Amino acid sequence: MKNLDIKLSERQKDLMSFLKDYFKDNKYITPNILSDELGINLITAYEHLRNLKEKGILGIKFSKEEGKGRPKYLYYLTNGGKKFLSKNENISEIEKFINEFNKAKEEGKLDLFISEKLTILTKKTIKPLLFTVLGFLILVTFFSNIKELETLKEFLFLSSTSGVLFMSFTSYLFYLLSKYVNTFKPYDNKWEDIKYSLISLNKKEREEIVKMLIGYVNGGELNEC
Repeated sequence: MKNLDIKLSERQKDLMSFLKDYFKDNKYITPNILSDELGINLITAYEHLRNLKEKGILGIKFSKEEGKGRPKYLYYLTNGGKKFLSKNENISEIEKFINEFNKAKEEGKLDLFISEKLTILTKKTIKPLLFTVLGFLILVTFFSNIKELETLKEFLFLSSTSGVLFMSFTSYLFYLLSKYVNTFKPYDNKWEDIKYSLISLNKKEREEIVKMLIGYVNGGELNEC
């Protein structure tokens, strides 16, 4: 399946947030439904849906009841649209996670935050992306004086251009975690499983994640997107 590489306006991002929730319980949406749900006029609703169709996020079918007038436009999520929504959900989750980490740091509650998040992220099945991000934030925050950290940062800066280099970054990250961070040592044998999950990241998703981590390294907080 081809990945959709799409830039959205702020208004379209808000629309996609609505559609993500809407399509959890519904198969189709119409301009009339969108107009009613968002409180916008019908022409604007048509334009929103048409633009998302042109981007490949939505498909369209027509439904006409016998004996009635014009056909009804039914818009549905394409396979590419489903994957695009899932990708953006990953990015939003990581962005929220880093902001929560920053807030806990400012409030002097990092130890509690880390303990709670490790419990949540490793319950039953490890959540690979957030587990990796948490490990990176811990190293950068608490182990800023270790000599290997500069090498890790170099891998990070280069990894947006290559999936292979991103895997080198994460591999070296887990080596440092097992060496310096006691709370991560019980998960040393999970690296192979985590690695295979990270391999599936597409280029756009990887670039966004690397951008956020570099922003944290440079300023202790997220870059403005």
